[in-house]
Amino acid sequence: MLPSRRKELRFQLPPSNNELWAIGVVAVQWTHIEMYMLGFVHALIPDSSAPERQVFDTTRAFDQRIDQWEVLIRRDIAEPHASNLLAVTQRIKNAQQMRDRIMHSTWSGKLTPDNEDLQARGVFNWSKPHARFEWNLDFGKLMYVARTLDAILIDILEKTGWTQLSATRPNQFTTLGDALQRIRRIPNPSS
Repeated sequence: MLPSRRKELRFQLPPSNNELWAIGVVAVQWTHIEMYMLGFVHALIPDSSAPERQVFDTTRAFDQRIDQWEVLIRRDIAEPHASNLLAVTQRIKNAQQMRDRIMHSTWSGKLTPDNEDLQARGVFNWSKPHARFEWNLDFGKLMYVARTLDAILIDILEKTGWTQLSATRPNQFTTLGDALQRIRRIPNPSS
């Protein structure tokens, strides 16, 4: 049973309790995507003093981090795994727009004319200053984004081979780094 926001909070939020729960699911799923990206980079660059890793670890903008991740995939991951993971990074970029709309658009003053539209526009309709806030995402749209992020998370695990490796070692803890070592490019000894 969720606590009533009307009893817990004095400022009345427009989303319902279920919608607030779904917003939380989106936030947690997105955090997992960021965590997998970090784990991926750290597994491929285990030396914390390496300049590439320091750049990644000190970069805060997600757009720049995902670009760095793509460079690492192209450089260090063998085909066809690299192409599969690059397709996942594109899906993450597309999902980022929906996630950002949910998490950040409350400060936007843009109108939201079409309730069925999932484009990056303001979540609230600020065009009626005397009317109560109007929430423009419903539970179904929020869960669509949450399920999209969930599918991306599963794809990251499958495209890196983690799920397959974990299945072959049921009594062992399998890290993302373990899986990445199996799909990593083998360095050319003559270079």
